[in-house]
Amino acid sequence: MRSTHLTYPAHYPRKVYRLQGISAECSPPASAPAQRRRSGFTLVELLVATMLLSIVMTAVYTLTNGVITAWRTTEQDYDAYQNARNFITLVQREFSAVVAGHLFEGEEDEFTLFTVSEPFDIEKSTGRHLIRVRYRLNNAKDELVREEALVVSALPTMVPPDGKLPENRIRVKHEEKFVVATGVKKMEVRYEWVPRTLDRDITFPPEPMEHIIVNMHSRKFGLGMPQAIRIKLTLADPDAKRKGKTLTVESRIVMRGQPRAYPLYMLQEHLREAL
Repeated sequence: MRSTHLTYPAHYPRKVYRLQGISAECSPPASAPAQRRRSGFTLVELLVATMLLSIVMTAVYTLTNGVITAWRTTEQDYDAYQNARNFITLVQREFSAVVAGHLFEGEEDEFTLFTVSEPFDIEKSTGRHLIRVRYRLNNAKDELVREEALVVSALPTMVPPDGKLPENRIRVKHEEKFVVATGVKKMEVRYEWVPRTLDRDITFPPEPMEHIIVNMHSRKFGLGMPQAIRIKLTLADPDAKRKGKTLTVESRIVMRGQPRAYPLYMLQEHLREAL
């Protein structure tokens, strides 16, 4: 069998290998350091890996940032809405125990009532008391303020025609102010009256009549409490970056105890100042 000889440059270490009768001279296997140098990443591979990693991290950041922003926005909106709902619940509870309806009065953004309730200032008094409560909007600070005072004298049973009581006729103590809601841009209070139908056949249900809604209520009207009160709160957007968006909370509080109903002509006569 003929042997085949392969020749290499002189500087290569030569070694003869024989396999099935074929002999050849070749260089020995590369050393371990040389193999490690040849098995590394190229510059192109590193650039491609870096680019892919950047794309993945950008997508993860965008998704995470969107979720966090949505959560913060929802939390801020919920807090503002919850404060307004707490105020409405407080007013409903106090109207359910209102007394001396003929002393009730109100404007477009405030109202005053006498009720039997627990004062906010528990350090000076605890338990249920007859208190005078006034709710008003502080436009300078966008706050709903509650002003309360404990009544220590008897309430008048009648009101003068002009609606003005003598000074110190109603004596109070422990006058305090509390902020019950913040971020309120506007409060709208409306007073609702339901006219009574005259000379109707009681065997048939009364015909529906249009309600009279006014934006003020005075003691001099001499009508006592209205049948219902509507309160609408416009809240400041907690996120200043969102323009044009507002939060509103509305409630219609129906007076308990069946306030006296008046004929339409009597309501129009007494409420002509507010109409």
